[in-house]
Amino acid sequence: ECYIKLNSREDAKREFKRSTELTKSEIPYLSLARIHVAENRVNEAIEVYSEAL
Repeated sequence: ECYIKLNSREDAKREFKRSTELTKSEIPYLSLARIHVAENRVNEAIEVYSEAL
């Protein structure tokens, strides 16, 4: 979340991807998908949402 506030999306994506490997929580998936949507990368967001299920 800090990287998002600093407008460092690439760093945020990297850390959220790492978080998805370390936890079973859906929160990092949702955050990562939200970044993809903000970048108008809807297909990638859909993939991430699917992984969260």
